[in-house]
Amino acid sequence: MSTLRHQYPDNPALHVLSDDARLVVSEPLGDLRGAWREVPESTCIVVHGGREELRPFTPVAPAAATADGVN
Repeated sequence: MSTLRHQYPDNPALHVLSDDARLVVSEPLGDLRGAWREVPESTCIVVHGGREELRPFTPVAPAAATADGVN
């Protein structure tokens, strides 16, 4: 974020975020050079302590509920 704040000092949205903040969006929010990194389909991102880890992601459908609400 500090690099983006330096490159785009007139963008107020960048000044309310901490240096270790990450934004996860489905599409680029604008034309901020160096701010957009594509993540492969079926991937999740885990961010902790400034580290980013990309992991495979496969959704699992919930179990069907029975008539009495018990699975």
